[in-house]
Amino acid sequence: RKIQNIPGYAAIRSTRGFSILRHYLLSLSAKLSADAREQKPKTPRKYRPRSTPEEFGKSLEEIIALGKTHNFLPVFIPEPLNNSFPLELATQSNKYIEITRKIAEKNGVPLVDVLTPLHQTSSSSLYYDFIHPNPLGHTVVAKAIYNKLFSGDLSEFAKDILKKKGVNLTQPS
Repeated sequence: RKIQNIPGYAAIRSTRGFSILRHYLLSLSAKLSADAREQKPKTPRKYRPRSTPEEFGKSLEEIIALGKTHNFLPVFIPEPLNNSFPLELATQSNKYIEITRKIAEKNGVPLVDVLTPLHQTSSSSLYYDFIHPNPLGHTVVAKAIYNKLFSGDLSEFAKDILKKKGVNLTQPS
């Protein structure tokens, strides 16, 4: 907090150079801590994700049911991370993305592919750190959402809800 109060800090933090420097320092920190962990004897860890793939799928189904009940359109977006794979590869290696895709297709809910355009763009310049996109990264995500919703490639369910909300799919503003 003290550093953030230094005059000019906000201007320096918003530069691409700061972003790149922070990325490499965080990478180095992660590498050093990984090296330190490798020197310690490994003990098996019990890991349980917040929800199993089945629980996750049920939650998505509940969101879709709420959308139908309360007249809103759920839009599914796989979580982008720095150095993400394109959607096709991510679907093969990540059960949660695979379930999201299947449920979206089954119910006519838009699945926005943000992973492929982020992967195709120089990923090191799209994130502040390993998780959070910077303004350029958010621009790529926003374009992917816009393109999906206004490409004409929506299910009748999605078109119907957007029409009820007064969205003109032929002339988006």
